[in-house]
Amino acid sequence: ERIPTNSKKTDVKINKEMNLGICNFDTINPLLTQNKDVQYVDKLVFNSLVNVNKNFEIENDLAQEISKINDKTYIIKTKKNMNWHDGTSFTTEDIAFTIDLLKKGNSVYSYNVAHIAETEVIDATTLKITLDSDIPFFEYNLIFPIMSSNYYYGEDFFTSSKMPIGTGRYKITNISSNNVTLAKFDKWKSTTGVTELKL
Repeated sequence: ERIPTNSKKTDVKINKEMNLGICNFDTINPLLTQNKDVQYVDKLVFNSLVNVNKNFEIENDLAQEISKINDKTYIIKTKKNMNWHDGTSFTTEDIAFTIDLLKKGNSVYSYNVAHIAETEVIDATTLKITLDSDIPFFEYNLIFPIMSSNYYYGEDFFTSSKMPIGTGRYKITNISSNNVTLAKFDKWKSTTGVTELKL
């Protein structure tokens, strides 16, 4: 985000922090919030396997490739060398963990995984998903934010007081009752090739 200075020169001041006010704030956790405004902010912090563009087409985000093997089976290959805000590596264990959370909880994204019968981690970048029935255009369901399995290891995700981490361009640095502060994630790697952020 670039902010022009008051000088007549072409100097720019780089703002590395962003403060966002949110009405009716409940939680910044993308799997637990029921607030649409928070969901929009969360897109700056958390990535999903795919996104849907303005033409309603699927675009890969954390996924490198999604292959439909048969009516009920999909193989997902993820992008390599992606990191969480705490510096740990993103792996397919995180996807399986997130799917499990969504099946257990009452999230706005729970419907997206309702027909996933099984997940199998093949390796750090390959995941097999088996559905309970043929779901047309199933790839569109893969737009839910992915959470770190390592970060929440050994604790109850649904009652955790930890500040959530993501793989996105911004990381959360502070949360209050009506204000969330985000800062640029210095080790951020674009999943789309786009490096400019337009708000």
